Amino acid sequence: MAKKRLTVNVKNIKNYGSGDEIIFDRPIKIKNKRFYRWYLIDRHRDNVSIGDALVFNVTNEGIYLKKVINI
Repeated sequence: MAKKRLTVNVKNIKNYGSGDEIIFDRPIKIKNKRFYRWYLIDRHRDNVSIGDALVFNVTNEGIYLKKVINI
């Protein structure tokens, strides 16, 4: 599989003691799996808030957060 990029928007953020759960506006679909959320240890370091766009790289090795686009 060639490397490709997927973009989703942040719909909601849940704060836990060990980090933050970022919930997407739509799932990321890869083969038979769907990703509805992403966990960040420190969302303030990445400056993530509701409405922002998250860009992911999808490779044979997995899915990786590439960058955050603040809106």
